[in-house]
Amino acid sequence: MVSNKIHHFLIDNLNTAVLLLDEDLTVEYINAAFEAMLQVSSARLKGLPVSALFRESGNVIKSIEAALASGRPYTRRHEFLDTYSAGPIKVDYSGIPIELDGQKKLLMELQPIDRFLKINR
Repeated sequence: MVSNKIHHFLIDNLNTAVLLLDEDLTVEYINAAFEAMLQVSSARLKGLPVSALFRESGNVIKSIEAALASGRPYTRRHEFLDTYSAGPIKVDYSGIPIELDGQKKLLMELQPIDRFLKINR
């Protein structure tokens, strides 16, 4: 059986930005890639509502609520994530509803796409 310590080590060393929301849609956990993308520490974001992270949070919240209610994962493209030291970042992200210790949560994987869009132009 793999320990929680190894799980945290693996998630914290991914290049993919990972965000975990609780049932109240507040930030419960972010990995190092998410911290680097937003240029902010996890301590500053923990406990914030997800609406504080996304520029157009209404659509994001509706998608999250629908995923939590249905239990189905989803993917969204070209959403704007606010940063604390630079301008907004355009991201693609997936939301995966999970259950931990009997509580509904949403795992989000985010990929910044600004750089890819510039390269394609």
